[in-house]
Amino acid sequence: MKPIHGFPAYFKWIYAINRAQKKLHLVSDIDIPILILHSDASSQPSDWDDILLKTDMVLNVDHIKKFGEKLGPDVTFTEIPEAVHDVFLSPKKTREYAFDVTFSWLK
Repeated sequence: MKPIHGFPAYFKWIYAINRAQKKLHLVSDIDIPILILHSDASSQPSDWDDILLKTDMVLNVDHIKKFGEKLGPDVTFTEIPEAVHDVFLSPKKTREYAFDVTFSWLK
């Protein structure tokens, strides 16, 4: 459902995300179980590289792990091998694993 060329990124949108992330870094009191799915690697090549098809090119996986544990008292991390940024838009095998993990966690 995402457009091929993506959505426009407005400065105000980026500012709001940055502000919310800073707030979460300082204090977070989410009192329900949290599932964090993330790729096993991040990448930021300056030119096209096939690594982009199996890594998170938007977020730093190490930051996800570092700051994710501060979100609340019950955080479950699951590394999804060769997942892209939007885990559920990864190739079929990877996506199926992510769904299996998610449904298992929900049970």
